Amino acid sequence: HYLKTLELRPNFAEGYYNLGNAYLKQGKFTEAHAQYSKALELKPGLRAAQDGLQHALAQKKRVEGS
Repeated sequence: HYLKTLELRPNFAEGYYNLGNAYLKQGKFTEAHAQYSKALELKPGLRAAQDGLQHALAQKKRVEGS
């Protein structure tokens, strides 16, 4: 339902953050990174998206390093 929300409200930063969380939980770190980045593009001070982005990058690095 996150995609539908973003279809209706394409400038909803928190929607991209939520979609990033969903991707992160699925282990799709590149997709999560893209969604957190979009959230930050729309709302640069969104701390939760900054934290999510860092977490996605760390997980991606961990997976690629093994």
